[in-house]
Amino acid sequence: MLPVVLLQRGPEDVPYSTNLLWTALAAVSLLSVITGYWIALAGGTVGDWGLFTHITELAVLVLIFVGFVTVALATQGLSARLTQTLTASFGAGAVMQLVFMTLVLTQILGLPLAIIQPLAILIWMWSIVVDGYILASALKLNRIVGCVVALFVFVVQDIAINALQGGH
Repeated sequence: MLPVVLLQRGPEDVPYSTNLLWTALAAVSLLSVITGYWIALAGGTVGDWGLFTHITELAVLVLIFVGFVTVALATQGLSARLTQTLTASFGAGAVMQLVFMTLVLTQILGLPLAIIQPLAILIWMWSIVVDGYILASALKLNRIVGCVVALFVFVVQDIAINALQGGH
């Protein structure tokens, strides 16, 4: 998945495999749960961290993304690309999660937050670019339009998570 993260390959280059799709989803989900725990640990809020809450939020994020991609591909007559598009996105997400986990680990080890926060923002911005690249490739869009679409999906996900958390 590294070539996808580096924008060297698109979802069409990812093998069509439902097993690979489920593996990529499991990997990004597991890494997200571990990262969530580490963030709580680094912030001293591990007692408030809830596994069930984190998994629920993760499920909402995945359902929104899968729903959006499914509908977008279907409306363009490109439903056959669904498995590869989701595999590329979840696989790239797992790679990005590993990078983010490294950053969170450095915080736990004492790297100042003033250094970590800008790096975290850069990682988030790159993940939008990567998802935009994947969506643009799958939907036959301009890359900038793909990034706008990826940002739109992120905003919808963020609104849903905020609603789930009671507007916090």
